[in-house]
Amino acid sequence: MIRDIAPVHHPIVDRVHAARTAQQLAVGPRIAKPSQIIKQEAIIEATSRMPAKPARQIKLRKQPSVARHRINIAAVSLAVLVFGGYLTYLNMPQLSTRVAASQAGINAQYPSYHPSGYSLSGPVAFNNGVVSMKFAANASPQDYTVTQSRSNWDSSAVLENYIQPKAGERYTTTQSNGLTIYTYDKCAAWVNGGILYTIDGSANLTPEQIQHIAISM
Repeated sequence: MIRDIAPVHHPIVDRVHAARTAQQLAVGPRIAKPSQIIKQEAIIEATSRMPAKPARQIKLRKQPSVARHRINIAAVSLAVLVFGGYLTYLNMPQLSTRVAASQAGINAQYPSYHPSGYSLSGPVAFNNGVVSMKFAANASPQDYTVTQSRSNWDSSAVLENYIQPKAGERYTTTQSNGLTIYTYDKCAAWVNGGILYTIDGSANLTPEQIQHIAISM
C-alpha cells in the first residue's frame, strides 16, 4: 500500500510569503477611491503645477467730489455775474439815454465822445420833448450840459432864433460831416434830424472838442 506524501514547504518560499504578509500588514488594507474623487485630485494637482498669473490691478477713476463740483459752479456763476455787471456798468449811460428818450418822445443820443477828464454826472434828465445830460470834470468844478430838444428849425433858423439873440455877432461857424455848428463863448448849438442840440456850461471846451461831441451823436 502506497501512502500519499504531504506537500513539503520549501524554506525559501516560506520566507517570501512571510515577507509579503508582513508588508501587507504594515501598509494596511487598500481602499478603492471613487472615480469622482480621483478626477478632482488630478485637476487640483494639474492646477497647482500651472504658473500663477499676476492679479489685474483695476484703476478706479476718481470721481470729483460733490463739494468741488459745487465750488466750480459757484465760481463760474460769480464770474458771469461780475462780467454781466461790468457790461451793464459800461452801457449804463446808453441805457439811461434810451429810457429818457423813450419817456421824452424824441430820438435822443448819448455822445460817444467826451473830452478827457469829463464823465457823466448824475442821471440823464428828460422832459416832454427834451433830454439833457451833464458832464463834470473829474478834478475841477467845471462842467457842461448837452441838451437835445424836438425842433423844426434848420441851420438858418438856429442862427437867427438861438445864436444871434445870445451872442450877437460873436460866434463861429464850423461845417463838419454835413452839420453846421455854431460856437460862442463856452457854448454851441446845431440842428440835425429834427433835433436841436445845445452845449452850455462852465467848461472851457475848444472848438475841436465841441466838433467831436457833435459828430459823435
